[in-house]
Amino acid sequence: MDSGRAEYLVERYADLLVRIGRTRLGDWDDAQDICQQVLIKLLEDPREFPDRSQERTWVVRLGVNQCKNWKKSAWARRRAPLEEGLSLAPDSASKTGSPTRRRRSARRI
Repeated sequence: MDSGRAEYLVERYADLLVRIGRTRLGDWDDAQDICQQVLIKLLEDPREFPDRSQERTWVVRLGVNQCKNWKKSAWARRRAPLEEGLSLAPDSASKTGSPTRRRRSARRI
């Protein structure tokens, strides 16, 4: 891989790709992952375009398609926010004390 081309792509398109990912996916970390995946694809397929607007259009299309693939993936469908998991956790340990304390009190009876 050409390091000059990598620098050019990152400087020119990284912010655009992160904004596309953030807008389409709603998550900052996922948007950064999308940006990284698209930049790798761009490095692996060095196309030449007669006009910069055509190159930008192609990059935007790659970003949008990568977001669509991300949403369709089984991993993305099974994933849940951490806050959602915390709300489902039983909070009985905080009301009655630790599990060790409950076992000790049960033995005294």
